[in-house]
Amino acid sequence: MADVLRQQILTGQLGPGDQVPPSRVLEEDYGIANMTARAAVKVLRDEGLVHAVHGLGTFVTNPLSDATGPATASADRPHMPTEEYTELVRRIDQLTEAQDTLLRLLAQAARLGCPPAA
Repeated sequence: MADVLRQQILTGQLGPGDQVPPSRVLEEDYGIANMTARAAVKVLRDEGLVHAVHGLGTFVTNPLSDATGPATASADRPHMPTEEYTELVRRIDQLTEAQDTLLRLLAQAARLGCPPAA
């Protein structure tokens, strides 16, 4: 799935700023498991091809965007993904996974009738 999305990005079918289909759409369109779809998008995030905006979705990154003009190769110009960007994405993914786990546990506790912890 990551290869399919990567190819769509590299061929321009999905361009900078375009939203990547949500995992549930990828699941339905390609007949894959939701976790497979999410893992594919995570691979692309790790590669710096897409970035997630909490509550809005995942979007194709413009790795060569530059407010000073058209993209040109330059030694002093930063290119995505930088090490800092990759590390931040990794940390955000860890926090998101921890949040998902906590929400699942809270939902299970609520179903079992456990009172919330003080």
